[in-house]
Amino acid sequence: MSNLKDLYQKGLDLLKEKEETKLRIERAEADTCWLTPQIWKKMSRKEQVELVNSEIIKFPKEMEVRERLYRAVSTARFQWRYDRMAILERNAMLKRRELNESS
Repeated sequence: MSNLKDLYQKGLDLLKEKEETKLRIERAEADTCWLTPQIWKKMSRKEQVELVNSEIIKFPKEMEVRERLYRAVSTARFQWRYDRMAILERNAMLKRRELNESS
């Protein structure tokens, strides 16, 4: 019975990871970062805490909530740049592959 619960939990974790990956790809395809200082300032403190605790922005496990709140925008921007670079490289690779196949 425990194995069944473990498999079910792993399945849920994989679905959550898939949704997070889709969201990161959608955001990386945008020209600007999804979280800016202006957006952050317009959010209520409750919304900020919910965003930080939602694991949308990846922080080290040992980082406290106060520090996460302080570093949220810069960390989101860093992750967006990293994801954006990966998307651009993937698109360039696909474009090169298309050109090689057509020639």
